[in-house]
Amino acid sequence: MVFTLMLLALLLIVYFRRLYGIALPMLGIALSTIWGLGFMALMGINLEPLSLPIPFLIAARATSHGVQLVARYYEELAIVKDGQKAARNALDALFRPGSLAIIVDAVGLAVLVLGAAPFNHKLGIAAGFWGISVIFTVHFMVPLALSVLPAPRKTDNSNDFMPAILGGAMAKTGGTDGGARSILVLTLIGALGGLYLLGQVKMGDTEPGSPLLHRDHDYNVSTTAINERFPGSEELHVLARTDEPGGIKRPEVMAAIERFQAHMMSDPALGGTKALPGVVRVVNKLTHNDDPRWMQLPDSAEEVGGLMFAYMASSPIPGALKEFVNAQEDEANIVFYYKDHQADTIDRVVALAEEGARLIEAEVPGLRIELGGGIIGVTAAANQALHTDHLIIIPAVMVFAFLIVSLYYSSLHAGWLMVLPMLFATLMTYAYMGAIGIGISVNTVPVIAVGVGVGIDYAVYFMDRIREEYAELGDMKRAVIKAVATTGSAVSFTAATLIAGVVLWIFMSDLKFQSDAALLLVYMLVVNAIAAVLIVPSWCVVFKPKFVTAAHYDEDGVLEV
Repeated sequence: MVFTLMLLALLLIVYFRRLYGIALPMLGIALSTIWGLGFMALMGINLEPLSLPIPFLIAARATSHGVQLVARYYEELAIVKDGQKAARNALDALFRPGSLAIIVDAVGLAVLVLGAAPFNHKLGIAAGFWGISVIFTVHFMVPLALSVLPAPRKTDNSNDFMPAILGGAMAKTGGTDGGARSILVLTLIGALGGLYLLGQVKMGDTEPGSPLLHRDHDYNVSTTAINERFPGSEELHVLARTDEPGGIKRPEVMAAIERFQAHMMSDPALGGTKALPGVVRVVNKLTHNDDPRWMQLPDSAEEVGGLMFAYMASSPIPGALKEFVNAQEDEANIVFYYKDHQADTIDRVVALAEEGARLIEAEVPGLRIELGGGIIGVTAAANQALHTDHLIIIPAVMVFAFLIVSLYYSSLHAGWLMVLPMLFATLMTYAYMGAIGIGISVNTVPVIAVGVGVGIDYAVYFMDRIREEYAELGDMKRAVIKAVATTGSAVSFTAATLIAGVVLWIFMSDLKFQSDAALLLVYMLVVNAIAAVLIVPSWCVVFKPKFVTAAHYDEDGVLEV
């Protein structure tokens, strides 16, 4: 936290070199953090170690909104030479895009409550409130502070080099008909390439041991050693259930359990298995002078029960059979040992177990084979729930963003134009995950949702500025070039502040997942920024959306459609 704050402060100093540009965004961080953590304490929600990069990103997002406001304040101050009027103009200009971006951010976080995992549910409540609080702690606070603080004596903007660079680059690329079309074609080609890698993304863990820890962590090193020497550290528990008490002792049920074990043993990754029939066979042999010919299952339930009693009576441990069968003897536990709980392993094991259960249940009336416990069973259940959650949460972010933007601008085209960069960036994110082997898990879904929601901010600010400039200039290409030259400078710094908010987790966290999550967020932030800078202006140049071309200033200087 300390190093992140120092990095953000350094970026503000380099960018603004003015007191208000440094102090007010940092004040926004402090206020939003107080509101966010205070709400979590009030609701009894703890900070989860695996989700810590997300609060840092929200705090950095508060900084970025402050940067947009202060940058626009200095831009207006250079024109009107009056501090209060410049603060009012900055709020007037950025209220719509800023509040829209904040609301979409908050919605992107809040939709996590739709998931089945309690972890994501709590995170959605806390992060959603934290995100929406930025409207009060930054979006209103910064202009209010600027209106009451003394106006700076120096009103000229010292960052003229950035607008010139960005405007010149856009004039040669997206600011021309050919350049804009080329950008859109390249975007389509990139999306098609992303679709290919999308199929390689796994639903679940992609590494043995714990994916939360680095490969050289003692836990993962020890797990590897155990799996090399023993049947396996990852257990799958399967329940064999009969309709009547004592039904497990029926010879046909005991034989069915063994057939199910043999069916599961066809998987080469299975290191071993244990169940009640194995105990009965060994005790039967021991009670017959250790003659191996008697290592078999008895022909009657009474004999099976007698051997079970002999095992319990001879064991120095009370309840020796509790790990195999319940007291009513109508439920038996079958254990399988595996070397890992990777997504491929779990998918294969579950499919094999379901196939075996169907075969055994068809052969033995009154017997049911039910999955399953242990780390394999729990992870399989989590992956199944996660698949459903994932199909709900990420599309929900897109849909809500589309509806909110369309409502704000009274245009479906506006909603589509804002979602387009999000779609492209999200597709590239999944392609990146597939390429480097990051699986979709209960921990990565909120990271993706946050990255998707934050991504719309850049596009909103660009689109709104293009409308302003078109209303003034009446020429789409010039409007796009000027919008990128002005807002592009603040947006590029916005991306830098957001990246600074999480980048140190990549290098300084001892938890591998935190490093991977931060790297994924940085990737999403960069791709979202590039998509917004290129796709939105290019789309406007090629298609000239009506909600942009219809924008005009009324007699009071208010932008209207």
